[in-house]
Order: sequence, then C-alpha cells, then structure tokens
Amino acid sequence: MSSHPPPKIESNHNYYVDYVIRYSFGDVEPSLAEDELQLLLKKLFEVGLQTEVRQGEDSSLLIFVRASRKKSLQRAVYQSRIRDWLHGVRSTEPEQESSAEPQTESERLRIIHHLMVLPREYGGAGITPGHGQWKNVIAMFPLHDEQKNNQYMREWSKKTFLSDDDLDQIRDKFGETVGFYFAFLQSYFKSLIFPAAFGFSCWLILGSFSIIYTVVNCLWCVIFIEYWKREEEDLSCRWQTKGVSVVRHKRREFKPAKEIVDDITGEIRGVFPATKRLQRQLLQVPFTLISAVALGVIIATCFAIEIFISEVYNGPLKGYLVFIPTILLTALIPTMSGVLVSVATKLNDYENYETQTAYDMALTQKIFVINFITSYLPVFLTAFVYIPFASLIVPYLDVFHLTVRPFVSKEHATTARAEFAIDPARLRKQVIYFTVTAQAVNFAMETIVPMLKQRALRKYKEYQKKRTERTDSGLDGEARKASAASLDDPKDEVQFLTRVRKEAELDDYDVTEDLREMCIQFGYLALFSPIWPLVPVSFLVNNWIELRSDFFKIIMECKRPSPERADTIGPWLDSLGFLSWVGSITGAALVYMFNTGTGGPSGEPSAIKGWALLLTIFFSEHLYLMVQYVVQTTMSKLEPPSVRKERTENFLVRKKYLESTLGVRSSDDEEDIVMEDHSMELSDITRKSLEDDARNWSRHGTEPEERFWMRQKGWKESAKVASSFIQNQAKVDDPPLPQFPYSPIHIQLIFLSPPPPHITINMASEQQPSSHHRPGTSDGWHGTISPSSPFNPEKGRYHLYIGLFCPFAHRANFVRHLKGLTDIIDISVVMPYPKGDSKGWPGWRFPSSNDEYPGATVDQLFGEDYMHKVYFRADPEYKGRYSVPLLWDKKTNTAVCNESLELLRWLPSAFNSFLPESLASITLYPTHLQTEIDALSKWIQSDLCTGVYKAGFAPSQEVYDQKVVPVFGALNALERIVARNGGPFILGSEMTELDVMVYATLIRFDTVYVQHFKCNLGTIRHDYPVLNNWLKGMYWDVEAARATTDFKHIKENYTKSHYDINPKAITPMGPFPHVEEGVERDWSKLSVGGVQHPHVLEYEKTLLVDAPSRI
Repeated sequence: MSSHPPPKIESNHNYYVDYVIRYSFGDVEPSLAEDELQLLLKKLFEVGLQTEVRQGEDSSLLIFVRASRKKSLQRAVYQSRIRDWLHGVRSTEPEQESSAEPQTESERLRIIHHLMVLPREYGGAGITPGHGQWKNVIAMFPLHDEQKNNQYMREWSKKTFLSDDDLDQIRDKFGETVGFYFAFLQSYFKSLIFPAAFGFSCWLILGSFSIIYTVVNCLWCVIFIEYWKREEEDLSCRWQTKGVSVVRHKRREFKPAKEIVDDITGEIRGVFPATKRLQRQLLQVPFTLISAVALGVIIATCFAIEIFISEVYNGPLKGYLVFIPTILLTALIPTMSGVLVSVATKLNDYENYETQTAYDMALTQKIFVINFITSYLPVFLTAFVYIPFASLIVPYLDVFHLTVRPFVSKEHATTARAEFAIDPARLRKQVIYFTVTAQAVNFAMETIVPMLKQRALRKYKEYQKKRTERTDSGLDGEARKASAASLDDPKDEVQFLTRVRKEAELDDYDVTEDLREMCIQFGYLALFSPIWPLVPVSFLVNNWIELRSDFFKIIMECKRPSPERADTIGPWLDSLGFLSWVGSITGAALVYMFNTGTGGPSGEPSAIKGWALLLTIFFSEHLYLMVQYVVQTTMSKLEPPSVRKERTENFLVRKKYLESTLGVRSSDDEEDIVMEDHSMELSDITRKSLEDDARNWSRHGTEPEERFWMRQKGWKESAKVASSFIQNQAKVDDPPLPQFPYSPIHIQLIFLSPPPPHITINMASEQQPSSHHRPGTSDGWHGTISPSSPFNPEKGRYHLYIGLFCPFAHRANFVRHLKGLTDIIDISVVMPYPKGDSKGWPGWRFPSSNDEYPGATVDQLFGEDYMHKVYFRADPEYKGRYSVPLLWDKKTNTAVCNESLELLRWLPSAFNSFLPESLASITLYPTHLQTEIDALSKWIQSDLCTGVYKAGFAPSQEVYDQKVVPVFGALNALERIVARNGGPFILGSEMTELDVMVYATLIRFDTVYVQHFKCNLGTIRHDYPVLNNWLKGMYWDVEAARATTDFKHIKENYTKSHYDINPKAITPMGPFPHVEEGVERDWSKLSVGGVQHPHVLEYEKTLLVDAPSRI
C-alpha cells in the first residue's frame, strides 16, 4: 500500500495529522471499549484513512487520522465536486478523478470530515460523535497550525482593515462558514465609519434625538443590509459556494410521517407533510407570548425595584439595597433564558425539520425572540414607560417602602421618603451602558475570562498530577507500571502530544454565538442610537478589537472548527432586516417624544398626543418600506456580473454520474486495502519487531513526523495499542471485574471474529453470576426463574421478546413450544430487519400493527417501536447490545435474562410445577448425558453456531479461509456422532439442548449460510446424509421445531439487513423445498458423509480426539 505523506497543506509540525478523534472509555467496560475501538478503526480504514492511537487525558484515547491513500482522497474530492456540479454549485464539469486535488486546506479537511461522518450510502464511515453507537466518541477536530495563526495575528494587529486576501486565508483555513462571519464583521466595521463620523458631528452640533440623525441612521441601516446581500453573493461566487445550501443531507433525527415513491427518481423517500409541520409551528405563538411575559415580568419587576430604591427611597441601607435589582437580574435572567432556550430546542425538535439548515434557521428565530426581550426590554421600559409615565407609576411603587419599614428607625421614618423627580439623563446613561460598558464586559467574558479559566484548570491538573504521583508510591509494582504507562510518550512526540492534549480539552467554537452578538449590537444601533449619537463610534472601536479578539478566541481558546460551507450568514440576515424595520418605528417614536418642542422628558403623559405618536410611527414605517424598495431596486442594478449556473441536467444525468463515482472502488485501491489488511494480519507487535523498526528509522534518518505514522502498521495494530491503554487504565481505576458469558448475538451485530480469549461461554456450570445485572454497563441480564430466586415461576408473569429470524432467539421459542409454555409466557416478535431510529440507535424494531409484516407483532407489553427502548426500561444507562431473546418480568418490571444459552439451560424445568407429567418429564439436560452435552456444546457453539457468522463477516480473504474451516469441521464431526448414536437425536434416543442448538443453525444453513455467508464447501442435503435425515426428523416429527421456523423471516433478515454483503437486498428463491420430506427410520441404511477438504478433515480430528467414549 502506498502511504506517502499527503501534500503539505498543513505544516509538518502537526505531523501531517488531518483530524484527531477523542474516544472516552472511562465509563465503558474494557471489553466493550475494545470492540468499539476495533469497529471505529476498521471503518476509518475502509474509507481510506490511516490511524495512529496515543493515550489521552482522563481515560481517553487520541486517534490521529490522515488521508494517506491518495486515490481515496482524490475520489472523495471528485465525488464532492460532481455532486456540486449536478446541483448547480459549480458551473463547469470537474476534472477527472485522477487529477482531483483539494484546492484549499479547508476543502481537504471538509472532505476528510465527510469521509468520517457521512452515511455509508454517501461514501462515508458513518461515525457520528456523541450519537448512537458512537456516543463515546466525544470529539472530532483538526489541529491548529500555530505558526500560521501567530503569523496572521502579527500581521493583522498592524492593519486597520482586513484585505480580501486576509479573508480568503481565513476561509482557506477554517472554511466558508467562519469566512462569512469575518467578512460580515469586516463589512460591518467598514460601513460603521460613515455613521460614526456623522453621529459624532450630530452629537457636537445637534445633540440627542435629532431628526436628521435618525433619518440618516435609518437610511444607513437599509443600505448596509442590501449592500451585505450583494457582498454575500460576490463571496459565494468567489468561493464557489453559491447555491451550496441546495446540497443537503437529511438530519439523523428527522422522523418521516410516511414513505413515498418519488415521481422523478423512482426512489423511496420519507416525507413529513407541510400542513402537519405548520400545525406544530403554531406553537411558536404561545411560546413567544410566554417568553415575553416570563422575561418581561422579571425585567419590569427589577426595573421597578431599581427605580424605587435609587430615586425614591432615601432611608438606611440604601447603599446595599441598590444591588438588589442587579442580583435578581443576574440570577433570574440567565436561569429563565436557559429554560426558555431548552423549551425552544424541544419545540424545534418537535417541528421535525428534514435538513440541518432548516432546523438551524427555525431554532435561530426562536432564540432571537429570547435575545430580543432580554437585550432591549430594559431600554424600552425606560424610554416608553419610565420617562413619560413616571409621575403616574412611581406613587404605586410605595409598596416597596413597606418591605424596608422594619429596618427603619422611628427617627428616620419621616425622612425615609424623598420627593421624586424624573432623571432625564437615565435613558442616555442606560444606552451608554449597553453600548459601551456591556460591550467591554462581554469582551472580557468572551476572551479574557476563558483564557484565565484554562490556565487555572491546567494548574489544577498539574497539581492533581503531582499529587497522584506521590500517591502512586504506595501502589504495587504492576499498578505503578500501569499508572505510569499513560506518560510513556516517545521522546520526539512529547511536545506534540502535549499540545494535542491541551487542544482536546478546549471548548468547541460556535460561529452562531458570534453572529448573534453582532446582530444584537446592530439592534442597539438601529433602535436606540438617536438617544446617544456616539453609539456607532463606540461600535466602530469595539469591532476593530472584535475582529482580532474573535480570531484570537478561535486559535487560542477553542478547538479548530471543522470547515463547513455556506453561501450566507443564514437566518441572522433576516434578523438584521427585522431590527432595521423596528428601528424605523422606535426612532420615529423617540424623536417625537423627546425632541425639543414635544414636551420632553417631563413625565407628563398629557404632553404626548396618542394620535400624533401613532401617525408619526405609521408615516415613518411606510417611508422606510418605500426607501427599502428603492434601495433594493438600485442595488440590484449595480450587481456585479456573476457566474451563470447550469441548471438543465435531469435526473438521468445525475444518476449516471453518481453511480460512476459513489460506492465504486477502483481495483488499484482494492488492492491497496487487501495488501494492507494482509500485512496487518501477519504482523504482531513484538520486542523484535520494535527493535527492527528502530534500526530502520536510524538507518534511513527518518524525520519525527514520518516516524509518528510508522509506529503502528495499520488499524489492527492501532487497535492492539488502544486495547493495551484501556487495560492498563482499567488496572489502575478498578479491580478486575467478573467476566460473564459472552452473548453470541454480539458476533451477529458487530461482525467481528472470535470473542477475546478472556470471554468464554460456560455451558457446563449451572452457577449464576454474582449479580443479575450490573447497571450502566454492557453486561446482560443473567437471572433465572425458580422458587429460590427473586423471579418465582408464575403463570402470565413473564413476557418473551424474540425474532423469528434469529437462531439464538429460536432456541428460547423452541423450548417455549416444546414444553407447552405458550399459555404461560406470552411473546412479542420484532421485524426481521433492523432500522435505526431518529436518534441513530441501532437495533430491532416492532411493526406499527400486527398486519404490517406477517409473523411480527407490535410490542404487546409496552407498545414501544424499538427494542432498545425496552432495554432502557430495565436500565436507562445500559451500554450493551439490544438483542433478542429477552425475557421480561411484568411483576418487577425488569429484564430477567437475555442470554440464549442460559435460557436454554434452565427454562425447560422452570415451570414444571404448572405442567402435566407428560410435559414436565421433558428435560434437555439429563443427568446421565451432562458430560457429553458439556463436551460437545463448547465447539458446537464456537465453531458452528457462531462460526458461520465469523466466516460470513470475515474482513478479508485470509480471515475467511481461516474461519470457514471450523464450520465444516464441526459438521463433519456431528455427522459421525449422530451416525454412531443411531439417531433420531444427536446423542441417541433422547432429545437434548444440543439438538435445539444445532437445529436453530442447520435449518438456516442451506437456506442462508451457504450463499449469504459463503459457507459453500458443502450443503446439508447433499453432503451430509445423516445430518440431513436428522434435520428432516426434527422438522417433520417435532412439532415445536416446525412451529417455530419461519423461512420468510429467516431469509429476509439476512438478505435485507447486510447491505455490505447483499447491496441490492435480493432474496433468493431457493432452496426448494426448504426441508425435504421422507425421514429414513432405519439409520443403519444411511452412509456417513462429510466434506473432504484436507483442512476440514484435519480440524475434524482435533474435535474428536478427546471426546467422551459415547461420542
């Protein structure tokens, strides 16, 4: 495989790392963490990404990712550009795949990010940090380029304006979304020069509430917004993102109301009716009213208290009482805002938007309502309530005087109240606070405080580290060695890894917060600058600093954001237009009320004519709309020439290009993957291999960044290193935990090879685990039903969840019918193929009705739609697999057992007290056959029942060749054992649990496993005469076998679930018939068959060499 370094877009002090993935295993059981890490690394490898694993902080791992296969990256770039071209984003057809190279660093990082997070059908690995099976992936971020960042800061600190090249560099570095924010801030800053100069002049000459300034300010707002719209269009053309919002992917959380066939494409797609969404959106009306009332009451109350204490009350403790409103606002407003934002988010989720763009736009509108109230209501109260109506309202505030009467001495009682007079400067002081003081405080809270907080946190961690080192001196040698392992970085990587660990601890950057801040600032300018014309001067100074401080915040206080494309600043542009419109109303009202000659701030409402005020507002607002139309028309005629987009391609053209680029792997790339995977199979991490590597490095004089990517040869070595980190940490953090029986469904779901050596399936022991279930872990449920256990045998108390397709659930259902328990234990049957829900949870689902899919039922117990929700009823923090079977106790409302082998062992005898003698006498684990059952069950389970899955999901040819041999070795051995014992069952005349285990697998063998799992060295009906006769006897003679076998469920489960094996989801018709008729009763007439492959014959001998004499 070619593994040369990628083009040096990122300077090599980052060791050519494209992304870092942080995986936390602190709350995960080590075995599950290892499985998840293997799957994560394997999926990254499959999309052409190379990985290296290093230890992180706080029980986490750092997975370093780079696109090492040039062809894979070129293909991804080409696919992205083809998609853009088909959607009209690009005007020309992209170059051929072989010459497709990322044009900018942000394009490279965006493409690699898509390779990691997009679903498989879009060519990605489907890794979604913090969601579903990837909930332990807590971060995914590119690394900062410190040298470039420091260079930019030095250059920009000497400039007044950022040039177009500077904005292009930001876009190239952080993507178009961040680039658009800085371009907006730059345009806003430049545009502020005129209103700042004009406002300063008006402040000197005309004073406050100037009609001329108000008109000019309103006109400037309109011109700036229309100017920025043109700027957005220019930038989107220059950065080739115009129309990029058309290229959208569905949100993971989107829940379609129904599925329809698209009239144009013929594809099935989920839809959500617009009328239904509109009904849900109407809830925004009461939400807005509730927000206004809740926040308004808090602000108005605190405002009234503040007026009373500062301007009316003149008694003792006044110096302390003046802080009461500030304390109340500080405590209540953030709390109430947080509650309202949480409600807004849930309301947004309920509205069920299909794309992230639509979701973000709706959420922004809701949050804007909250910000509008908290930011502007205090000024509105002062301007339109306090000053004009203070003389009428203040006397009623004397109620506050009663609250302080106990603190007032008699000698002060007569002086506690002063004569009230309106403070005419209060409105101006308030505007100055919000536009100057609050901006400075916000700068400190946004930039300085986080930096100090990070430094304090690092100091604290260093202190904790030193304290831990002192404590480690009391540990034994093995624990001390494990504790120190996390610090054992290669010498030439120490500085680099220290920096990465610091970056991993930084906060995520959200450009939406910065846009919200600028939008609120613009609102103060549009709404209230007539009160104090120096507002634009303050904002001009603030925004020069903001341009630099926001960049400083990104590079020093936040993780580097993953580049995202955009062609606008989004819904904030609509918010700016709304504020500008409201400004035309408030500006006119302020000028009418407070300009000289209209009564001024006298507090006498009689001086303000209601009809004149309304007429002024009406005239101003309509004049604004007229001016806005004129400006829009004029600006549209001044629009610079832009690239025309080609929009005439139809679906067939799109389909042609998408099919030629998506999901098709070049033969060269396949060869790379096979060769690399083969090399990884053959290589082990040994002392000798490490010494050889060290000699090679010294001989060839490799650089540190090259050695960084040579320490682990492929994803499997990375998985081994990750496992060692996890195991070492587990030794330090917790004592060894008892191992529980390994569920074979794990192999079915995660498609991995054999269980780790420390996980075994113990069929010989009846002893139960020390605990029925360990909450918050991946441990299953291991309860039993017996008079001596918490789960007593009772009719109708228990409910069984199964799938008719699953061989492991088949065992429990077989016993249920065999023992006549169908009236004692009722069941729910999941559908035969899984489908992820809106949150990305994997697992089996129930039909919406019992008629949706034959044989499947709704959840008869809880009415849930997904199996994992039933598991979460038993343990909300459960981290294991949502498998079937699952036995549920209705009385205690919890799970009893979800391990099929354990159920098979004790369920046949659990309800004997309720059964007639003919059924109670049936035992599947008779005392005189227990030795044979225990000996056979070990390799029947590992080599046959789960062996077919190991072969079917083998990741390479070499692994498949290894795993398919034990399957047929086990079949050969069973052929001889059944023939020797003379049938009709495996051990002779008595049916045992071995017959149930083997039947559940062999009934699926010719039907599914031969073709689907490539277990085609032989078939049961043609190569194993004895086993075929045994299978026919089980099916036709044992009613429980036939009653629990559903070939439709069996076939469609495998063929319509495993798209990597069967991409077209085609279900074969054969074999026909599913089970042959005509059972031979004279077993001596049957000849012993078997597969004669030499490796199979050799493996067969190993199974029978130490077998008991009866076998």
